[in-house]
Order: sequence, then C-alpha cells, then structure tokens
Amino acid sequence: MTLIPLSRRMVGVLAFAALSVSLALPAIARTPPGVLVVGQILEAPLKLLHAMPADKRAARIDGILDAVNLHAEFLDRYPHEFSGGQAQRIAIARALAAAPRILVLDEPVSALDVSMQAQVVNLLARLKDAFDLTYVFISHDLAVVEAVADRVAVMYFGRIVELAPARQIFAHPRHHYTALLARSAPAVGRPLAAPEGADAELPDPQNPPRGCAFAKRCPAATDVCRRVEPPLEDKGSAQYAACHHPAG
Repeated sequence: MTLIPLSRRMVGVLAFAALSVSLALPAIARTPPGVLVVGQILEAPLKLLHAMPADKRAARIDGILDAVNLHAEFLDRYPHEFSGGQAQRIAIARALAAAPRILVLDEPVSALDVSMQAQVVNLLARLKDAFDLTYVFISHDLAVVEAVADRVAVMYFGRIVELAPARQIFAHPRHHYTALLARSAPAVGRPLAAPEGADAELPDPQNPPRGCAFAKRCPAATDVCRRVEPPLEDKGSAQYAACHHPAG
C-alpha cells in the first residue's frame, strides 16, 4: 500500500465529499438576492469535488431534483424566492450533489410547520434507502427523533449520558435526564404538567459542577453523584448510560 501525503486543503475537500451538512435554516435561504441561482448552487460540488463535465452535471442535477421532488424550472430562480420547505429540499439536494456517505442534519425540520415536517421526514427516509446514506440527525424534537433514528445518543451539558437503540431508549430510558425529556414531550391523552419543579437548578457552564452535571435535578441523586462523574457504561441489552443509579 502506498500512502500519499495530502495538503490541508485536500483533506478538507475529501472530508466534504464524504460528509455533507443540512441545517435548520438552510444557508441558501439566507443567500443575498441576485448572487447565485439554484442551478449554480447545485452545480458547485459537482464541479469542485468531482470535476464533472457539463453534460454529466446536467443529468446528475436532473436526477437529484427528481429525488427531492423539485421541478427543473427552479434551477433559474434565487433561493430567497422559495418557501421554507422548498429551501430545505434545495439544501438536501445540494448535500446529495456531493455524493456523501454521511449526511449531518442539524435541526432540519425545526423551522417548518407540522405538515411540512412530516413531508421532509418522509423524504429523508426515502433518500436514506435510495442513496444508501447514514444520517447524523440532531434535534430537540423527540417525536421526530423517534420517527427517524435507529440509534439515539442523548446529550446533557455537552456530554453523552445515554446511548441505545431508538426503541429501547424511548420505551425504557435508563438515564434520569432521558426520562425527564420523555415526560416533557406532549402526548395524546396525557394532561399537560411541568415535568419538574420550578426551582430546578441548571448547571453553570462557567463553573461546571463536580460529579454528575444532572445531580441537582435528579430525583435519584446521592452523595456519590455529586462527587464522582459517572462513566458511560453498558446497563444491559446494549443500552449505555452515564448514571450511578440508572432508572428502570
């Protein structure tokens, strides 16, 4: 095997080719009017990453537009002319143009209404199979996470506190913060109530607490929780939790 040294720029280019990003408010929606039309935006990764000739670029863009349910006439329009749902589809199309293996979706539906959220989630499910993609899906919406994810990592205070298959983590959370999140989500037939007291104290990021960052809010906390940070450990059935006294 021959290893070829790469410049910092080439490392970045290759990383982008394998990894694409779609955000809650697509950057293309904030593109100043008159700068780039949609066709130019979709064409850029094909030219810069794949050095694709013009005829193949046109065919590739047609295929991507069809995959995300957008019309060819959109190519000559500017991003600010589109609705939020259309702009998100264009952002997904641009990410797909790079032919990534991993697509990072940071709050991709949070800026959309409920009906449009469902459309985009269904689209992502179809694209995942069609393009053999892996998603890293970042969201605060538990219902969307449950619908999309195969495996879920729950973070608190910048640290993963629970990691498990999606069905397990929603049915039987082992970390008390995960359980709190589940109680906080609205559910049909369940009366609305505060999941914790109004005096619940959040940790100070400027002065991080010793031990478990969730200890002051945790109903199961003991002295060891306030002294020793719990490691992320397998609590059985491939369900990992960073908790001295796991729930369930």
